[in-house]
Amino acid sequence: MNTFFVQIINNTSAVLLPNELQHCLKVLRHKIGDTVRIIDGAGFIGTAKIETLTEKLVSVKIIQSETILASKHHFHLAIAPTKNIDRTEWFVEKAVELGVHEISFIQCAHSERKNLNIDRIYKICDAAVKQSLHAFKPNINQLQHFKSILNTNITTKCIAHCKSIPKTTFTALPFTNQILLLIGPEGDFSNEEVVLAEQHHFIHTSLGSTRLRTETAGVYASSIVKNKFEN
Repeated sequence: MNTFFVQIINNTSAVLLPNELQHCLKVLRHKIGDTVRIIDGAGFIGTAKIETLTEKLVSVKIIQSETILASKHHFHLAIAPTKNIDRTEWFVEKAVELGVHEISFIQCAHSERKNLNIDRIYKICDAAVKQSLHAFKPNINQLQHFKSILNTNITTKCIAHCKSIPKTTFTALPFTNQILLLIGPEGDFSNEEVVLAEQHHFIHTSLGSTRLRTETAGVYASSIVKNKFEN
């Protein structure tokens, strides 16, 4: 059953969001009477039948629905986009599938990528939400300077880097309900950035004994948090 993002009209009806219309009509070739899965990205999830089908409007009749409560946990992953954008897009897809709650993109001293097509990232995020049958869409934030991510009230905040200083293994961290993890670019964080993070009370963190690519580190951390929160 195909999944679509909708705007809920009332208890019995909803309309597909504009960016879902062409996919429903031209790609999946749905017809009136077809049954689809619908979500609003904020906890609503349901089954519906297509009632109206035009190039400007697809409306559905809600057959059954439920509202999922938001998780008490929040995993915020701030990561530097990779030079090869395909790797960043792969990371977004997998991290969303694993249930990350928020992704921020950070511009660091050693970053090779200075820009990001955030609209494409949103589309990849939406597809991953539907693929993994999530009821909630994570927050995806615009590219921002490294310093701007440091001022936060999140309970557990940590920075993963390759510097030769004592670190706490990520799996050994206190997994509170709120976690912020910083992952740097291919050239790692600069010494100044690591010091600045420490001054803002970030924990020096290791993601294991092997050196991981930026995007791999993000997916690895997401899988650890998923396992910790679920257990």
